[in-house]
Amino acid sequence: MVERGAPTTNRGLLDWVEDWTRVLAPDAVHWCDGSATEHDRLTADLIEAGTFQRLAHDRRPGSYLALSDPDDVARVEDRTYIATTSPGDAGPTNNWRDPSTLKAEMLSLYRGCMRGRTMYVVPFSMGPLGSPIAHIGVQLTDSAYVAVSMRNHDPHGSGRPGGAGRRRLRPVRALGGRPPGGRTGRRAVAM
Repeated sequence: MVERGAPTTNRGLLDWVEDWTRVLAPDAVHWCDGSATEHDRLTADLIEAGTFQRLAHDRRPGSYLALSDPDDVARVEDRTYIATTSPGDAGPTNNWRDPSTLKAEMLSLYRGCMRGRTMYVVPFSMGPLGSPIAHIGVQLTDSAYVAVSMRNHDPHGSGRPGGAGRRRLRPVRALGGRPPGGRTGRRAVAM
């Protein structure tokens, strides 16, 4: 399921995506290529779903009002944790959790949480490709809004699941227990 359409032969990356696919249980896996065609298709899907509203094209070409679920946010301070072996590493203003405890809790939240949705595999670069300070990553998400936003955030890295960089990042982000198009009161989770 995972390798079909994958723009990479990197065995470590393919195995990582396959492992998370088993945990998250999405109905489909889409490897983002960062193309304008893909962006236009996802944007059209978001407009049809009511998540995006097109703004006045003559004044703001290519701009949209995003009406995503208010509970679907990237970071909420009281639910953001630094998981390290030493509580002091979290700093004075962050929440600390034991890594093994937090990982077990997150895995229980993630199990099956993408059923009924597509999982997007989104390559990105934090910094210019080829730069020694760039952090190369691949994010897993079930949010088309996140996939579109990542392309806007990182037009130079999207569609490239490899590349030179100091560090490899592999974030996982899910809408949580909400069914497609509905709310269940559970919030977005990320790791």
